[in-house]
Amino acid sequence: MNQNLSENNIELFNLDPWYEPVDMSQLMDEIKTIITSFVQLKDEEAMAIAFWILHCYFIRLPKQPQLLECSPILNITSPEKRCGKSTLREVIEELVPRPLSVMGITPSALFHTIEARYPTILIDEADTFLRNNSDLTRLINSGYKQDGRTMKMGGKTWDETLSFSTWCAKCIVGIGKNLTDTTKDRSITIRLKRKKNSEKILSKNRVLKDDPDFFISLKRKMIRFVLDHEKQIIDSPVEMPIEMDDRTQDNWEGIYQIAGFIGEDTLRKVRSAATLLNSHRYDDDSDGIELLKDIKQIIPTIDLDKIPSITLVERLNADLTRPWSSMSHKGLSQHIFANMLKEFEIYPIQLGGTNSNQRGYLYDDFEDAFDRYL
Repeated sequence: MNQNLSENNIELFNLDPWYEPVDMSQLMDEIKTIITSFVQLKDEEAMAIAFWILHCYFIRLPKQPQLLECSPILNITSPEKRCGKSTLREVIEELVPRPLSVMGITPSALFHTIEARYPTILIDEADTFLRNNSDLTRLINSGYKQDGRTMKMGGKTWDETLSFSTWCAKCIVGIGKNLTDTTKDRSITIRLKRKKNSEKILSKNRVLKDDPDFFISLKRKMIRFVLDHEKQIIDSPVEMPIEMDDRTQDNWEGIYQIAGFIGEDTLRKVRSAATLLNSHRYDDDSDGIELLKDIKQIIPTIDLDKIPSITLVERLNADLTRPWSSMSHKGLSQHIFANMLKEFEIYPIQLGGTNSNQRGYLYDDFEDAFDRYL
């Protein structure tokens, strides 16, 4: 075991490390197997969850050297109930260090708990209380980075400015669109499906009844790996795929660094997981991005360099499978359309011609937005 590590790091886990060095590649396969025995998952999803669990063991107190600049939020969601979300959260709770599961928490309770207990927080039923709670959302987002903090007034006479760390690992569980765009952007998202009757899984409660220490050996092995190799992993370089945007690189950098240290085969599997999960990252895009997507599909069918606003709006409203026709009692208006495009610095102009009052857009005006956002 690396003797350079402080005793504080061992005490942080509140569990003795495994009695001998571990083969981490084999252990990651073991963790994946355990997870998928309780919940139906794709192999790439199980790999991402396994590494998210492992990354929790590298999170240190704010003043200590950190492997991780960012801790991606694990967002577990599904379209409906009974898809295994709570079961997966319970399995993760058994495997992470210092777990704390909550089904509701105030902003004040959150930052005081982080400062006092330094937990891995697992928030269940987030769809019931988080979506419209802007104060709590801001705190969760700030704790994505190791220097995340919140400032509050306090002291005996309430005239002191107190600083609280918000840095910790967070897993959020809920149905549907339970997170804001800013939080989703900081997340690795796992979308669960309801299992078929033919798909068999284990009961966690039954397993723990038969063997209360079922998960303990896995935790001890992860602790041993971290204590043995943390310094080497911190010092090892990592090269992120250039096709990832900056936020996605932040989300996956720590996981890539750990996987690269374990071995090329493990890194290849993590790349595959990142590719799959990132391909779904914008499935719940903002209305503005959805609008750009539809415009990009419509423009080639119009075949004009100058495109009348009314033509675009009519085409958008005509597709009843898209949200535009139900934006008001008359559907998407030219005024709403112009305001939405203004966010992308796309503005209407006078088109001239036979109807000098007709307004619309130049095809070239859309190209920059397409390149940047799609």
